[in-house]
Amino acid sequence: MKKRVISLLLAFLVSACSSPAPKTPVEFPLSRGTTWVYTYKVYEPAGGSVNAFLNATYQLTEKVADAESTASTSVAHVVREWKLVSADPGWTDDFTAQQNKETWFAVSGAKVYSSGLAVSIETLNVDDLALAYDFPLAVNKTWCPLQFNPKDPSHKRITDCHISGEREVVAHRPYETTAEQFNDCYDLIDHYNGGSILQTYCVGVGIVFLKFDHMGTRFGFQQALLRYTVGTP
Repeated sequence: MKKRVISLLLAFLVSACSSPAPKTPVEFPLSRGTTWVYTYKVYEPAGGSVNAFLNATYQLTEKVADAESTASTSVAHVVREWKLVSADPGWTDDFTAQQNKETWFAVSGAKVYSSGLAVSIETLNVDDLALAYDFPLAVNKTWCPLQFNPKDPSHKRITDCHISGEREVVAHRPYETTAEQFNDCYDLIDHYNGGSILQTYCVGVGIVFLKFDHMGTRFGFQQALLRYTVGTP
């Protein structure tokens, strides 16, 4: 269950081939071949103990496998690959089997939407997707990633999501990895009752840091960028 929660969170976060280059905001590189490599550390309780934990470290690679566009929208298909680097004795590697291996990003104007299910540009309806980024980012800016409530027969637009996933930009600052420093970065928080998701997003790069700690049963993860390359439009 714990690993499934992490998978759903990543799926929320964090297409077919076509000749035109996708018209994505310069803030988010989504051209075919763009690749991000992260170190991904995850922990969970060891047995029934509340004070002992099992830890594992993975290398996570995310790559834009395909991209397509029209005059007004674009869709990018991102695939994920996990490789176990190290783990405590007793760690079972069923973790990767429960993770979302694919994400589709749809771009319309200055807004970037995401989905864990396949998205086709021919039938694209952004109202069915999560609003991942509303550019330009600015401190104190907030939005509800889930725009509509699918359980509501009238499909009313969600305007109050403060404790159920509201995304808030809380800071603008530089961010330094082991190999590079980025100067135009934003800290974002996704607010949830069970624990907030912390993210650092750098303009022109993407996600450079992601962290979640569950407030009940202790489990969570930390994801940090090692390197990235931008693909060819």
